[in-house]
Amino acid sequence: MAQHKYRFITIPASHYVEKARWALDLGGVPYTESKWPPVLHMLGSTAGLNRQSVPVLLTPDGKRLTDSTDILHHVAVNYTAGAHLYPTSCREEVERLEVCATWCSTAWVI
Repeated sequence: MAQHKYRFITIPASHYVEKARWALDLGGVPYTESKWPPVLHMLGSTAGLNRQSVPVLLTPDGKRLTDSTDILHHVAVNYTAGAHLYPTSCREEVERLEVCATWCSTAWVI
């Protein structure tokens, strides 16, 4: 049975992309990376996604994960088989901080 691949839309030199790539690689997720140059990624790589930033992970079942934290959660739930992407001793605190970071990064968008 052939494994269905994910499509991972990226740009170079992005710590958000690296965060998501690290999780995908650690989890052994089969993916094809679509690399786009900055600025041009808004024209082609995310067209039809109502999204202008990356990373974006398109799943085989049609889901669109449009945030590196969402990608980590998806990998943690579906692929890690016991490996922990988040520390188990302070998981709630880490998740709370990620929510705060996400809110802070979007709160100033005009």
